[in-house]
Amino acid sequence: MLTIALRGIANNPFRYAATALAIVLGIGFFTATSVMTTSFEDSLNSTIAEAFEDVDAAVRSANIIETPFIDIRERIPPSVADQVAVVEGVEWAYPFLAGYAQVVAADGRTVGGADANAQAVAWIDDPAASPLTVVEGRAPTAVDEVAIDVDTFDEGGFALGDSVRVLPLPPQQRFTVVGTIDDGGTFGGQVLTFSYEGAATVFGDDSVDQVFVGTAAGISPDQLVQRLNERLGAGLEAVTGDTLTAEFQELVGSFTNIIEIALQVFAGVALFVGAFVIYNTFSITVAQRTRDMALLRAIGASGRQVTVSVMAESAAIGVVASAAGAAAGIGIGWGLLALLGSFLGDLDLGLSIPPGALINGVLLGTLITVAAAYFPARRGAKVDPIEALRESAAETGRPVRGRTYAGLAVLGAGIAATIWSSVAGEERLLAASLPLVVIAVVLLGPTIVRPLSRLLAAPAVRRGSITGELARENASRNPKRSATTSLTLMIGVALVVTATVFAATLSELVAGDLEDEMLADSVVTISDAVAGAGGGMDPAIADAIAALDGVEAAVGTRTAFAQIGDGFETVTGADTAQIAAVADLGVIDGRVSGLGATEVAIREPAADSAGLAVGDTVTVRFQQGAATFTVAGIYDQGYQLTNDWLVDNSALDANVSRSLDARILVRADGASEALLADIDTALASDPTARIRSRDDFIDDQAGQITSLLTLLYALLGMSVVVALIGIVNTMSLSIYERTRELGLLRAVGMTSRQLRRTVRYEAAIIALIGTFAGLILGLFFGWAAFDALGLAYSDFAIPWAALVAISVAGLVAGLVSGVLPARRAGRLEVLDAIASQ
Repeated sequence: MLTIALRGIANNPFRYAATALAIVLGIGFFTATSVMTTSFEDSLNSTIAEAFEDVDAAVRSANIIETPFIDIRERIPPSVADQVAVVEGVEWAYPFLAGYAQVVAADGRTVGGADANAQAVAWIDDPAASPLTVVEGRAPTAVDEVAIDVDTFDEGGFALGDSVRVLPLPPQQRFTVVGTIDDGGTFGGQVLTFSYEGAATVFGDDSVDQVFVGTAAGISPDQLVQRLNERLGAGLEAVTGDTLTAEFQELVGSFTNIIEIALQVFAGVALFVGAFVIYNTFSITVAQRTRDMALLRAIGASGRQVTVSVMAESAAIGVVASAAGAAAGIGIGWGLLALLGSFLGDLDLGLSIPPGALINGVLLGTLITVAAAYFPARRGAKVDPIEALRESAAETGRPVRGRTYAGLAVLGAGIAATIWSSVAGEERLLAASLPLVVIAVVLLGPTIVRPLSRLLAAPAVRRGSITGELARENASRNPKRSATTSLTLMIGVALVVTATVFAATLSELVAGDLEDEMLADSVVTISDAVAGAGGGMDPAIADAIAALDGVEAAVGTRTAFAQIGDGFETVTGADTAQIAAVADLGVIDGRVSGLGATEVAIREPAADSAGLAVGDTVTVRFQQGAATFTVAGIYDQGYQLTNDWLVDNSALDANVSRSLDARILVRADGASEALLADIDTALASDPTARIRSRDDFIDDQAGQITSLLTLLYALLGMSVVVALIGIVNTMSLSIYERTRELGLLRAVGMTSRQLRRTVRYEAAIIALIGTFAGLILGLFFGWAAFDALGLAYSDFAIPWAALVAISVAGLVAGLVSGVLPARRAGRLEVLDAIASQ
């Protein structure tokens, strides 16, 4: 039977081409994510290990600010290094001081653009403790000296001895370039290094993240750590260099695991859709080979042997296609790795091929193929030999009444559970209800194919098109097959529509909130990359804009991370004396204007969650230490501008090393060309800043969600491509199945052109069934996901233009997917087709 199975594949390779391609695409994507994330993790782990290779121990704060992604530790005074240095067994101890800094080229622009990944460290004059090495010149020693990484030095056209400006310091504060450095790939992007005093000047604080320690001869790192922990004061702790390395590597692993899981979800969707393609392929091919199977049964083969034969075919296809997909995944993963490295600042990332991922990919692809082929194989084996020998047509299918009733019952249960989860606020019930709706649609598929086929083909039939009518009847002739084929596209379209609806709703919410909150006429912003690295605009820029004629208010806003209670929060600072001129925060109780350095205003949801009211006190732990604030006001708007916690800039100045503006909200008496020119002049001191109109700023904030949607489209596109492959495959196999019928149509006068058009229309009808069902399902999923956030129903947005575009795309995709099958049908020889069995 194995020989028969393999010969069946060899004699009819076209039958399984789409099956193999679906598996190759899905497994390729699945494997590529593992290759990319493993390579990224291994490269960074190697870099981290090299950076801390000679660090035997580290002393740091024991106080942690817990965030969703990384634990931020409070900074410690540099004098800790002096305390550590005198402990017996310590060979050397150096404080590690790092932060944001960016060099400005002679043309007044930053090297690499405003979005460049830039950072700086204080120079450590010991190769054992520092990952930096001098390439040319020397290390900085004076407070006004700087060394620049080789790539930035060359790209910026610098020369040794140049006097340069370094952000975020003002233009008049200059540094002399004394050398070039190589960071060994530790940081990536632009890297500057200063003397310790110079770094403290740039960062605005000399407190450090940790102190690196080397052990003297005759003592192990563990022994030294134990000795340090016995002698260090409260709030400090010592760990070995291996522990420090492991913690950084664990952080990298957590980051890459999130990426891998997220990407493999989309790969799983593509494989799930591919399973239906495989199922349909084997359903059709088994039906077409009933005579062959009957003959095998007649000469003594058992039903089990026939089943094993089909399963052997699927296993062989699964192994070969999965192996090809795993191999393709290596190349795709390498390309994604190069793209990721470039995006993160030209990191030097090496390719790592995880054998386990390749093996898992082959096993997964084979398992999916075999599982999808099992039920068609069982059906083929159960056909009575005599009845099969009498069959001249392939599989026919009619909706089963019991299946329809079961589908209606499951659909009712899913909708009821979804509505109840909305009313009762039970998100866990929602997670269980949505799969019920999907299962219901699968069960009801054959039932809804006939009416949908008639509805979608009605325009063509109404015009008297015989090709449209034939296409409609062909699509509804075997509703089970058509439903399974369209189901693959339905899943992809449903996910695309869900993402579109959800993103449109969030975009409108963001835009609506900003329209209500924002009183400013324009906004000065910096790039997200600079803000994420801890950079920002000198507060003097806001003062300079506020002093311009025609400007009523210029309010700088900034942010700081902090722990409040048991949660991680973003605290926004602003010039609260003028905040009411540029933002309507919707004050409910107390005040938000004119806050003192020890006062805080809280947005109502956060206040309710923390159980705080006006007059209460709350402890806020910043990275530089904890501070106690009195609640001065409660407001219910302004989340897009101030987050949940608002303090005066003076509060951040007192609790953050260097507090810089991320935005400046400007309100002016008219936006004349002269005023805009004056604002541009005020911004000339910071090449990372740019001014935007109120409308442009709102569009940009709402558009960030659209950018995320574009990424989702790209990831979900794989499942849509696999679905279209399924339509092509089903149509192509059905052409083979209906060869005699098509020949008779040609014999009674149908032209080759009409036949091709009929096949294309049929493919379009099947694609539109999947698109239409996907639209309905996607709208339901989008509403459910939106409702899970607890937002008002009135805010739910339906992007009609996008939905129409998706519908048109489904129609075009259906027509395109029918091109190849239509060409094959049009080339049939009439007499040969009529004579076929």
